[in-house]
Amino acid sequence: MSFEEDVLKDFLVEAKENLEQLDEQFVELEQDPQNRDLLSSIFRTVHTIKGTAGFFGFKTLEGIAHFAEDILSKLRDGVVVADQETIDILLKAVDYIKAIVAELENSGKEPAETEYLDFIIELRNFAENITQRGGTSSEEAGEPASEASPESPPEPSSPEAEPVAEAPQESAGEEALRAPQAEGGSQPSAPPEPQAPQAETKPPAPAKGPEVSKKAPSGPPSTTHLTESHIRVDVHLLDNLMNLAGELVLSRNRLVQIANSVNDPELLKATQRLSLITTEMQEQIMKTRMQPVGNVFNKFPRIVRDLARMANKQVQLKIEGAETELDRSIIEAIKDPLTHLVRNSIDHGIEPPDIRVQKGKPPVGTLIMKAYHEGGQVIIEIQDDGGGIDPDKVRQKALERGIINKDEAESLSDREVINLIFKPGFSTAEQVTNISGRGVGMDVVKTNIEKMGGTVEILSEPGQGTTIRIKIPLTLAIIPAIIVRTKGERYAIPQMNLVELVHLSAEEAEKNVHTIAGSEFYRLRGEILPLVRLDRVLSLPYQDEDRDFNIVVLNTGDRQFGLVVDEILDSEEIVVKPLSKHLKDIACYAGATLMGDGRAALILDIVGLASTLTLRSEEKDLRSLAEKASTKETERQFLLLFRVAPDEVFAIPLALVARLDKIKASDIEYVGGKEVIQYRNRTIPLVRLEQFLPIQPLPEQEEYHLVAFTINGKDVAFLVSTIEDSVDVAVELDDSVFRHEGILGSAIIKGKTTLFLDVYKILEMFDPDLFAISQETISEPVRILIAEDSSFYRNLLRSYLEGAGFEVAVAEDGQEALEYLRNNPVDVLVTDIEMPRMNGYQLARAIRQDAKLARLPIVAVTSLSGEEDRKRGLEAGIDDYQVKLDREKVLEAVKRLYAEKVRQAA
Repeated sequence: MSFEEDVLKDFLVEAKENLEQLDEQFVELEQDPQNRDLLSSIFRTVHTIKGTAGFFGFKTLEGIAHFAEDILSKLRDGVVVADQETIDILLKAVDYIKAIVAELENSGKEPAETEYLDFIIELRNFAENITQRGGTSSEEAGEPASEASPESPPEPSSPEAEPVAEAPQESAGEEALRAPQAEGGSQPSAPPEPQAPQAETKPPAPAKGPEVSKKAPSGPPSTTHLTESHIRVDVHLLDNLMNLAGELVLSRNRLVQIANSVNDPELLKATQRLSLITTEMQEQIMKTRMQPVGNVFNKFPRIVRDLARMANKQVQLKIEGAETELDRSIIEAIKDPLTHLVRNSIDHGIEPPDIRVQKGKPPVGTLIMKAYHEGGQVIIEIQDDGGGIDPDKVRQKALERGIINKDEAESLSDREVINLIFKPGFSTAEQVTNISGRGVGMDVVKTNIEKMGGTVEILSEPGQGTTIRIKIPLTLAIIPAIIVRTKGERYAIPQMNLVELVHLSAEEAEKNVHTIAGSEFYRLRGEILPLVRLDRVLSLPYQDEDRDFNIVVLNTGDRQFGLVVDEILDSEEIVVKPLSKHLKDIACYAGATLMGDGRAALILDIVGLASTLTLRSEEKDLRSLAEKASTKETERQFLLLFRVAPDEVFAIPLALVARLDKIKASDIEYVGGKEVIQYRNRTIPLVRLEQFLPIQPLPEQEEYHLVAFTINGKDVAFLVSTIEDSVDVAVELDDSVFRHEGILGSAIIKGKTTLFLDVYKILEMFDPDLFAISQETISEPVRILIAEDSSFYRNLLRSYLEGAGFEVAVAEDGQEALEYLRNNPVDVLVTDIEMPRMNGYQLARAIRQDAKLARLPIVAVTSLSGEEDRKRGLEAGIDDYQVKLDREKVLEAVKRLYAEKVRQAA
């Protein structure tokens, strides 16, 4: 490649970057036309493009940039102020420049100059007449001679140049092209050409001359700065490097497996070191492919502006989290889906100004594009404050188009109805516009996002607006996966789709797995979970037999389902390999990978598996099953089991635990009469349970286990002998045998009598200051009623509230709670949601309809913390929604609602 070709390549790369920036800057300039720094920045960019175009002899490109620079010069020097018409033509110039740059990149040559003559003349005429529109000539306004004298055509404002519809246009256009060519085409190094005129002539305004001289150097001012810390690397080289990193990960996995089987200490040590370096190298290589999502977001100010004008609406765009990084391949893949979603928000979501004013909204609508990291994924949200989506309108349109039948229309929830928008060909638009309304797009958006391993969901509130939330992985090259086995074959499941793992014994499966219309369902904490048996979907040989169930609970965005497998093996990083042409069209597979033993394993496509669900909406049967699930049945809990002494087993909710770790006994220190450990640069106090409970003491050991908690920003840990297990079980506590502060009750788990500990009470006995914020004294008796069917949570909540000084009564379900309320004075109700006979929603509605109870404060404490559940609760009349195990927030909610009740009564 010659020197000139190298320079041209660099010019094209830089020009593309600058042009994308110009779109955003011009829209910003329209909002703030007096921004001198912004004008100077735009001027320098266009000046650089013009100078480099002259160097290469690109006459058409130089001509457009030249006249655009003339306009910008007058704006920069204050001769006129940027208005909508001026910004329009400058943006049009940017579009023409983009087209020329694209052609140069493809063919190395400019397009035929006749294609651009009309616009060049239009641009020249505008540049000449803009002074008259501003009310003063360029000389009177102090236009720098450096920008007008040598470069402008000789006829600055002659009447002959104004007509653009006559035959002589061509000659005028050729003359317009010749003027800049005379400077740039004849000089082999055009960039220095502005310097001499600038030195000779300065604008009359004294502050402007030196500034122009400084800001118009011979070369592009940004290039020198960038080359100090950046280099440009071909993306294909980065892709090859990523592929090699993937191969290295595969080799590492294989070596780790061999080292574990050989069990040689030196080999293990060397393998661990290699594994660490491989991981760090992979992370660094990944960073070279990562780009800020702002590279996509920054295109949208221009898009939003243009679409809003087409729709006769006023829309302001806010961008948040533009620095959030994604893999380059995903950045490219999300451009079109985001564009379609933004078009829909402007066309269907945000109302015209007059309608917004009638609704009490500001005339200018707001569109927010937001990106952030969450749980190893990137979340992109598109929010508008428009009219929202009316489920009834969607339901009616779906009926008219035959997408659903009448029975389905009545049985579908509002959320399910809104998701019909993703059906092919569906649209609620009354008429087709240039922007949208053809019923093409939302299904493609969903498909394209799911191909990336992502999900898309819609949250909408009629009259208030709509939020579309997209979840996508950081990268598609190397991903964490869980490995499962079915009928002797291993399969990989991307962890981005994983919700939880559930193990059922044969007896539990028989009791909780139900079959309706040929489809299997499992009752998971009161919710109905559809099941897919992997062996049946893949047509593997199977036989019905009594065996344990392993359920991998997966999320596809708009639904959850359980995948039944024979074994759940392990989690590891896998390298995604594309499928061969014989397998790529099978919906259940997303790719392949090589395992540590060198054998291949197929990667499951979770969306494809979900499509195999034969959910014949037997809604009546499903509702019956849900009601059956809500009858008196013990709630399942995730528990951590551990021992202090060898003969006693204890249980605590796993959700309370911040982390688990192992420490050496020699690392324990005694400070201020307390045992502490230095852990991750922090000093953590240690709690010996035998000091507060009537249990056997902790034996002396060389190593102990830590069960750490974080309370009000402070760390504290139980010191225990062994971690026994973590289990998902249904238990009914017996609180009659063991009665002691810090013990909630007992139950038999895995054949052993297990004591359930009240973590908060024990920590309060250890250090009352941990809860100083919430232990405010209560000046008068406050009566709390707890409605909770689980004895474990009932006792736990009772411990919270009584410890804070409240008087507490309990009820085992909603019906019992309602009867108690009608016969006893109560200040605040704390209720579960999922209960037999009458659930929390039904209880709240009954209370609000009772004149004597209607003002009773209600706090819902539940494990159902989704947005839909919260919305249902608020609609039913619940005042606050808290997670059961969050002691501080439960107490805060109770105290706040009681205080509000007192104020209202006064």
